[in-house]
Amino acid sequence: MSEQPTTLSDVIRLISEVLQEHYGLDPEPLIEAAGVDGSRAEVSGSRVQRAAVMRLWEIAAAATDDPSIGLVVGAKVRPTTFYALSLAFMTCDNLEASLGLLCRYFRVIVTVPLRLDLKQQGDEIALEIEYIDPRYPLPPLAFDSFIASIIGLCRHAGKAGISPREVHLAFPDNGRGDDYRALFNATILFDAEQNALVFDREELEEPLEGRSADLTGLADRVLSEYIDALSPAAVSTAVRKLLLQMLPTGNASQDEISRRMNMSRSTLQRRLQAENTNYRDLLEDTRRTLAMQYVRDNKHPLSYVAFLLGFSDQSNFSRAFRRWTGLSPKRYQEQSAAGAVRQAADA
Repeated sequence: MSEQPTTLSDVIRLISEVLQEHYGLDPEPLIEAAGVDGSRAEVSGSRVQRAAVMRLWEIAAAATDDPSIGLVVGAKVRPTTFYALSLAFMTCDNLEASLGLLCRYFRVIVTVPLRLDLKQQGDEIALEIEYIDPRYPLPPLAFDSFIASIIGLCRHAGKAGISPREVHLAFPDNGRGDDYRALFNATILFDAEQNALVFDREELEEPLEGRSADLTGLADRVLSEYIDALSPAAVSTAVRKLLLQMLPTGNASQDEISRRMNMSRSTLQRRLQAENTNYRDLLEDTRRTLAMQYVRDNKHPLSYVAFLLGFSDQSNFSRAFRRWTGLSPKRYQEQSAAGAVRQAADA
């Protein structure tokens, strides 16, 4: 992660469009006043300094006299707004998988340290959001836009009327409860212990009409490479590369990774924490990405894929694969093959 956090330039374009179309304002003077290079907003996937984007939010709120402009902007999100992340979100098997993908790749949107976790409890699934670095506290306008855009993507990908059961906000009542309720169509709880969007589990597990294992896999690889390019010298990038080399040996432990990187285990843990990740998550994500690729390609027996990923046996691999995708490796392979046949027939 770069020392100065950055934001996806597509966010600037979205703010600009809302200022013009919703509020009838010329966005260019506001963008210039914030010190943002407006030309970068025309290049999807480029980056701008987060500090300048925060200035733009404040200037936009003052110009519109609307403290809920973040909700308005987030609600206007489109399936193309967040680079390849939006495509991947739309083509997952279900919304639970889509939100899990967001947890892995939210750095595409902003590189500020965050913690995004999916937690299951009974018939509910909660997406928890925490700003973990005191240097970058929760910004109200940008946060409103972020959670509104998550619901917007869910509505584009799934049912148009899908809503969370509850929205938990870890800050006092700001007098805008009606704005939150109108957008989310949910119970709004201020002063919560944790920021969270709480969903009905059955709704998140319903298959998406636009699901495509091939497109998700393609977007996943693009996103992984994009994240690596944001911080080519990052410790997490080096750990991923070592995992790729060492998983088939059966000895890709954290201690061995530390030794290969010439640092102590505690130093590795501390440096990964500074990049908002840890060894366990990197191991899980690397295995998951490779597993989907190997199973989709169907070039090796599943027992050999389990070996390549460092699993002790095929049954352990199959359990992990079902946790990652909601499908058995065989079923995922069949769906991928069927999708390839449909694409060839349509060509």
